[in-house]
Amino acid sequence: MIRFCGGSVRGINHQQSGIPNQDNYRIVNHRMYACVAVCDGLGSRAYAHIGSKLLSWLLTVSAKKLMKQQNNFEAYINRNVQLWHFLTWLFGSKHFDTTCLFVFVNEKKIILAQLGDGLISVKKNDQLIVLPYHHTVYLNHTKSVYKSKVTEWVIQTLPLSADDKLEVFLTTDGLSNEIIQDQLGRFMEMLSNRVRPERQATQNPAIVDILNQAPNHYNHDDKTIVIGG
Repeated sequence: MIRFCGGSVRGINHQQSGIPNQDNYRIVNHRMYACVAVCDGLGSRAYAHIGSKLLSWLLTVSAKKLMKQQNNFEAYINRNVQLWHFLTWLFGSKHFDTTCLFVFVNEKKIILAQLGDGLISVKKNDQLIVLPYHHTVYLNHTKSVYKSKVTEWVIQTLPLSADDKLEVFLTTDGLSNEIIQDQLGRFMEMLSNRVRPERQATQNPAIVDILNQAPNHYNHDDKTIVIGG
């Protein structure tokens, strides 16, 4: 079974301003399945760091329900987003706003889901698959959980067999804007050579080191990477 590990660092702007890391990721590595949610709190929101942590927890804590083939994934997303709204409405849900990347894997399937900026890519055997999220780069606007409907999530399900070799890569827009698309496969290969997903830690030291050395040409935002293999 695939195993995930990750790391996250504060961006230069947040370090200088004393703002907490507004990215959050949560990983579940179960013997029957694995899943991860990576959420990027919107920088202009007062409690974005709390909103991103809450949504990543909600989407992963009950992911075992997705083991059932008949479970509707859109309904699963919708239930958890509604619960996120319920838990934040007293203080104004818009102040907790966040984007989200989500991946669920078991022996039969992998589900990819994205709302807002960031990047999810999967290498299945020799095929590189990038979740086709379309957005306009450099505009300070993105889809987020506060106003979006479940139909605005980009969702893709891929069948898996026991012989499939799988590598998964997720990153927030603090890094995705820096990655040249035709070098994505090479970047994922570098990660797989430097990081061992089975050695899970709250903050994988190798990933944190990569993030601290990452360029900041276009984005001084927080940076998060999660990989699975």
